Amino acid sequence: MTTLFTKNQMSSEILKEMFGKESLVYSKAINKLRTLWMRVKDEEEVKQILSFWEKSMEIVYGETPGEDLFLSHTYLATLVKLIMYLWFNRNSANRSSIDKE
Repeated sequence: MTTLFTKNQMSSEILKEMFGKESLVYSKAINKLRTLWMRVKDEEEVKQILSFWEKSMEIVYGETPGEDLFLSHTYLATLVKLIMYLWFNRNSANRSSIDKE
């Protein structure tokens, strides 16, 4: 993951290939999320979070989406946070090395 921002310019096609629905990363992550979801989906706090999400998505889609879309959104939200963390961490490391010169 740390090489995401080094040699190649990031593009939507590269992201799709590496992390999209047809990728090994997506398959493994969604399977793990599904396993974790089965453990916690009946907890009251989790039910409230899902209910809020469903109401928000119903406005967007015109109908209540299923759990699969919830898991996909969870995956995508986590992926974006990780990529942004790596991006800012990379920039922070570059600034630190420049400041020392």
